[in-house]
Amino acid sequence: SSTSSSVERISDERNVDNVILVDLDSYESIVEKSADTTIYPASMTKVMSLLVACENMKSLNTKLKVAKKYVDYAYNVGGSLFGIKQGEELDTQDLLYLTSYYSDTVAVLMLADHIAGSEENFVNLMNDKARELGLKDTHFDNCTGLFSEDNYTTCREMAAIMAYALDNPLC
Repeated sequence: SSTSSSVERISDERNVDNVILVDLDSYESIVEKSADTTIYPASMTKVMSLLVACENMKSLNTKLKVAKKYVDYAYNVGGSLFGIKQGEELDTQDLLYLTSYYSDTVAVLMLADHIAGSEENFVNLMNDKARELGLKDTHFDNCTGLFSEDNYTTCREMAAIMAYALDNPLC
């Protein structure tokens, strides 16, 4: 009960509208507040992007060249950039790291194109995965987490995505 009251206190102090704390051994909810209310996932979208990339990755050593279109896009929309430069060669494992640790927009777009041929095809894989996991209140419109009204989930379903990703050894 001390954990529950601590989380409730933090959510109240931080003016948090939606929260869930899950025991990853039992997958039981420890405490929650509006956990089934639809939210905009923002950069948490990249957890599903990373999961889909890891499940569909054929090699961690494939070298990919950073195209101008990725850098320009990230710069123009205010996406996360970790200093990736046009023309630089990165292997797919580096792109996974940049996506997971730095939420890098260029890296996730490169992975999407490499794995599925386009961001649109990759997002279809993300939504297929959400349905496979039984998530009824989750939909993705892009792999970056940049704002779209068609990018939505709930805290409970995002926790399920996170738990599933944590169970994937590569992810």
